[in-house]
Amino acid sequence: MTLRLLEQVTRGMERGWSLADLGTGSGILALAARHFGAATVIAIDNDPTAISTARANARLNGIRRVDFQLADVRRWRPKGKVDVVTANLFSELLIETTPRLSRFLAGGGQLIVSGILRSQESEVSRALRRTGFQIIERRRRGKWVALLFVLELGSRRKALVISSEVERSLTVVSSLCSRRREMSPLRST
Repeated sequence: MTLRLLEQVTRGMERGWSLADLGTGSGILALAARHFGAATVIAIDNDPTAISTARANARLNGIRRVDFQLADVRRWRPKGKVDVVTANLFSELLIETTPRLSRFLAGGGQLIVSGILRSQESEVSRALRRTGFQIIERRRRGKWVALLFVLELGSRRKALVISSEVERSLTVVSSLCSRRREMSPLRST
């Protein structure tokens, strides 16, 4: 679900947009972002094994220019704003960091958040509504949920996509890549 949402929200963007992937894990979203046209990709995780795996996946797929960083999202300070933020975080951490996430985004930026169980949907939605987000779309698959929110900031609108899971396999990337002829399928370690 998350990967498809990333493809959907970036489809109309001109090449050269930027992404921060918080809780990158295997790096699938960061790697896909490069395939989808991101010029700048920062991938962060607090797990050294995840960063090592993500780097190996980037090498395996011949993907360069992804800045993998070992960091805690609560303390991470981006050097600038990005167009898209993906965050695969526990719901408690998401709720804790929600007020900060919109500050990472450039005007009109989008945020895709994953790791949300259906049983956590109400609590996460409430926290986001308290910080100015409004739900526009809800997607569910099994025990996972994906929510699309809009954040009103003065006259600017920012979209927030909350999704529940990072795709289970890289097969989805292959299917997306086959639809985008310029891309080759990703492989994983």
